[in-house]
Amino acid sequence: MKHRPLSTATLALLAVNLLLNLAASICFKEGGTNAAHRWHYFIGGNVLGISATVFMMGIYQRMNANLAMVLVTAGSGLLVQFAFWALYRSPLTGLQWAGIALTVAGSILATWSGATPEPPPVTVQPTRTEAA
Repeated sequence: MKHRPLSTATLALLAVNLLLNLAASICFKEGGTNAAHRWHYFIGGNVLGISATVFMMGIYQRMNANLAMVLVTAGSGLLVQFAFWALYRSPLTGLQWAGIALTVAGSILATWSGATPEPPPVTVQPTRTEAA
């Protein structure tokens, strides 16, 4: 297996997915603290979250699913931590900062194996009526 860096298209899909997930999280946070606009933020957060899922499907087409999930899950979690820390002044303890560092290290270890395997080809199995 040869080392294959992520393509520009894959990185773009990943960036858009992460930003949409972040925006959805901010909407849900605002909806939870702003009763006057609760439904607006709830609907906005869901629209953004569903949109992020569409981009996730594009990422799955371009890379191995387990690696894609590590990048999206860890990346979203880290972005939300940093955004909430910066926007809402949510304090983080030393132990939480250590958890963030471990998440970054784990993501690097999980994805930096020296090779990015191709996703398996999708095959459609014929049904019994098609086979007959």
